[in-house]
Amino acid sequence: RVNSRIAQPVERRAKTVSLTAVIRFSYSTVNVMFERDGKTLRECILELTDDSPDVRAAAAEAIMMMEFGLPHPRATLMDVDWDEGMAFGESVRRILGDSDFPTAEIAPKLLALYRSVKGVDICAMLMRVLHKGSDPKRNVANIAGLILIYVGPAAKELLPELIAMIEAGPEEAEARFAAEVVASMGAAGAPATEAFFLGLHEAGADFDLKYEGRTVWNVFARALAGLAEHDEQLITRLVGLARDDEDTRPGAIITLQEIG
Repeated sequence: RVNSRIAQPVERRAKTVSLTAVIRFSYSTVNVMFERDGKTLRECILELTDDSPDVRAAAAEAIMMMEFGLPHPRATLMDVDWDEGMAFGESVRRILGDSDFPTAEIAPKLLALYRSVKGVDICAMLMRVLHKGSDPKRNVANIAGLILIYVGPAAKELLPELIAMIEAGPEEAEARFAAEVVASMGAAGAPATEAFFLGLHEAGADFDLKYEGRTVWNVFARALAGLAEHDEQLITRLVGLARDDEDTRPGAIITLQEIG
């Protein structure tokens, strides 16, 4: 679940805030300067895919500081720049959306960096900042995954690999991450639809009908709900599954609740 202070979803029918909602939030970035050690956020994103591990590690730490509005690695909550933290997501999205930024070129590199470390759960935002200095390679993987979620439709060339990750099932951190990336693509993520339905079916009665938002399966429901915004036939299919398919019924119900 995303920290509510940096995610304000708009134009979304799903009720639960997820990492994909970060992509759509709107926050004024006026007078917010993203810079650490003389490097801008734009420069840091580029350096995140540099050939040098040291350069990547420094870029990941700088981006992490910007994400939380921390002025330096030793900062405490008393030092947080809340305006910067609130504006981080929109600033990343805007940089990646610039026509002169090599977004499509770095997207495969970001995915490779994320997958270079097993079991990275980018949803664990607090753990990311608490352990920021303990494992530079893991930090890079974490931040690479975070940035990739903001890429949106420009990551569509990665769909075959992302779908394969999703098919591993949402108990896997990689599958949950891939679901978030696909959901951020909007209509371009439609090829992953069947993988999400398969996940709901496999969950069966284990799906959390109480839906407190913490069950790992729910990320699939949120992603499928996002795709349903672009294809109303999916809603009809979900209604049918909720009525007639005992195994898929719990997941279908939760997905329909997400859609609203």
